[in-house]
Amino acid sequence: MIITILNKVNLTYNTYVSFVASEEGTYYASVVAVNRANENSNVVCSDGVTITTDVPYVTEFSVEGAKSRPRLVKDENGTIWLLSDKLTRHFIQNKTDNCKIFSMPNVTVFPEGSITNTIPDRICHFSTQYDIIALVAKHSQLKMTWKSAVNAQFVYDYQIGLSSTANSVAPDIVYFRSSKHHKHFRLNHPNVPDGKEFHIIMKTISKSGVVGIQSIGPFIIDTTKPQFTGERIDITLRGNVLVANWSGDSFTDQEDPYPLQFQYAFGHQQYKYDLQHFHNLQYGGPCKMTIPPTCTVLPISKLKWSLHGHHEYYFTIKATNVVGLSVLQSSVAYNHNVQRPSEGIVFDISSQYMSSRHTIVS
Repeated sequence: MIITILNKVNLTYNTYVSFVASEEGTYYASVVAVNRANENSNVVCSDGVTITTDVPYVTEFSVEGAKSRPRLVKDENGTIWLLSDKLTRHFIQNKTDNCKIFSMPNVTVFPEGSITNTIPDRICHFSTQYDIIALVAKHSQLKMTWKSAVNAQFVYDYQIGLSSTANSVAPDIVYFRSSKHHKHFRLNHPNVPDGKEFHIIMKTISKSGVVGIQSIGPFIIDTTKPQFTGERIDITLRGNVLVANWSGDSFTDQEDPYPLQFQYAFGHQQYKYDLQHFHNLQYGGPCKMTIPPTCTVLPISKLKWSLHGHHEYYFTIKATNVVGLSVLQSSVAYNHNVQRPSEGIVFDISSQYMSSRHTIVS
């Protein structure tokens, strides 16, 4: 049998061959069988063996249902990205000199979206550093997808684990499980802790035996909705504007580190919104914007019809966390009393009609 590798011809009676590669690359073996009459068979080529020391890794990593708050982040190369609420990174074309930027070296593992030119002020001045990358609502399974950053033909397998610490080579929550070479993976939620931080450990193994490990997170499985822990929500009428007030610590969420999102509604009954459906909070006059918010206003002119005298009205405040879980809290009743005091009648009573047995009560 004649075997040729890199133009080197080897004669052997074996059905295998070994070769020491001097450099990286793809190598093919060509085999010709020769009988005793020196008659050659057709040439058969191998499918090739790639020798490489490149570390494989993944990109376009996505966790179904993962939500965050938009912020500006900087990768390990100093490139600034806008990380969206769905963990998609957007390259920023304009300067961000006056914005708060957070370091996130592994942000390039997430999918890349379209280029953005403008940055809203609320994102530019997002001043709080949060260690949690995102929260995930609890479903029956934790679903992940990704793409290979190297030629997929060179990847032997992907393995996924969950760890309480970053960059772990031995995940302690869920040990490495193979995706069977698929670029998607599902993990049943009984294996995922509720309300506790965890990191997704991604192991990519090349056919050359080179292993690449990426740590993505931390994440939290959020199973609880916000709570109203305050005393009450008051309503006052200031001119032609209704003002609802509550204390700054009235709405809380123990599992969600991000600020809650607030909306208000207005109606004839508690938790009803027949006069005004849910809208973002409005500010003005005695109601100033704060973090967290403590008030909202509603100009009467914005209602579809005027308020009726001697009727009760209610604000309903909705606080929603990152994954969409919310709590509703109704205000105390506001009685729209529009009747002004009227003139009365005064009678003079002669003293002769007064006696000790009569008492005038004012």
